[in-house]
Amino acid sequence: FKATVTDYLQQVGKLGFEFMSLLAESLHLPQDVFDKFYKALNERSQHQCKIVKYPVVDPSRGNQGVGPHYDSSFLTL
Repeated sequence: FKATVTDYLQQVGKLGFEFMSLLAESLHLPQDVFDKFYKALNERSQHQCKIVKYPVVDPSRGNQGVGPHYDSSFLTL
């Protein structure tokens, strides 16, 4: 399990950096415009993973998952 999750996190981390370069390009900015904010941090890894078992939702109550929350990072995949 640990090896699978570690591999997944490495792949998602690479995807995140690739996506940021595409986002920059879509804004007509240099592809590496975000590097100064995130590349140096990449060595310390800003990627986070939280494995959550969502509770069963009662459709009549209209609630969802783990409730209201926010993601504190730049990009959530």
